[in-house]
Amino acid sequence: MKDIEGARETIREVDRQMAVLFEQRMEAAREIAAWKKERGIPVQDEAQEERVIERNSSYIRDEMVLHYYLQFIRDTMALSRQYQERLISGARAVDSPPSKRSESGASGSGHGAGGPLIRP
Repeated sequence: MKDIEGARETIREVDRQMAVLFEQRMEAAREIAAWKKERGIPVQDEAQEERVIERNSSYIRDEMVLHYYLQFIRDTMALSRQYQERLISGARAVDSPPSKRSESGASGSGHGAGGPLIRP
């Protein structure tokens, strides 16, 4: 087993990669939102989401983490839907990263737990 600092460094690197991939995913979600808006199609497509879950679950080799991955992908799709809804409605999010205080449970951002303020 690695020492704790080695494991933490691995997590930092994975988190960095995930942030880049998250932005790529959200850019694709932006394109999908524009396509759906042009056609008047609802954001949520439950059949497509089930196909994504089925396909993506096959990528996980460790059965012990499958449950957690499924929650992760469902949460990611929920964020994507929220983003698409916001784009389609014309609202924009104004937010800054949560402060150290709000991450530890204290509210330092003035708008809940670091959530975005919605501006029309």
